[in-house]
Order: sequence, then structure tokens, then C-alpha cells
Amino acid sequence: GDLENHIIVGLHNHGLSGPLTLFRQDESYTISGAVNVHLSSNNLLSVLNLVLEGKGINLMTPAWLATKYLKNNELEIILPEWRVPDLPIYLVWRHRQYYSPLFQRFLSFIEDKWNNRPQIDFLNDD
Repeated sequence: GDLENHIIVGLHNHGLSGPLTLFRQDESYTISGAVNVHLSSNNLLSVLNLVLEGKGINLMTPAWLATKYLKNNELEIILPEWRVPDLPIYLVWRHRQYYSPLFQRFLSFIEDKWNNRPQIDFLNDD
């Protein structure tokens, strides 16, 4: 409905190929091709900067990137009850037969930080 009336700054990601489906409890809403996407980028910072400059809205800005701007009232959550699907994230490194304990601890550290990153829901507790 209302999303078709907004300029959307899209996030280009192979995990987002095809229509985007939003979820709210037992409901889902698939955004059709009629959405007004003026620009699409695979760079989260570029998308965020365009939104901050008032060039459009974005439905995929992650909490870890948006938190500061939400707290400073520079961004607003427009569909707080709706969720988008999780996107995969990859950590890439050269394959080796043996990984040092330091490297293995680094992988565990990164995985832990990623899995425990801030989520948007914590902002509603203020």
C-alpha cells in the first residue's frame, strides 16, 4: 500500500533477489515490482547517507548501523512492527589445512560479536 508512494533507496544484495517480503507475527506482505526504487546500491553506508540526506527510505538498514542515527532522531523507524528476512553475512579467508589457535579464537570472537550485536527492539525499551 503506502510503500508504493515513497521513493525507496534499495539495497542490492544477492539474498534480496526477487520481491521483498515483510513479516509481522503470522502475516506477510510482499512488496511488488511497482515500488518506486530510484537507486540501488550494495554499499550500506551509501544507502544510509542517501536516506539521511532525505533522498528516500530504506527497508534494510541494519540495527548496528542505524542505532546512532535513531537515538539522535536523524532516522525514524517507519514500520516498527514489520521485519525483513535476515541476510546472510560471510567472513572470507584463505583455506588452509591447519588454522592457528589465534585465528580460531578470532573466528569465534567475530561470530560471537555478530550474533550478539544490537537489535532494533532494544530501542523500544527507552
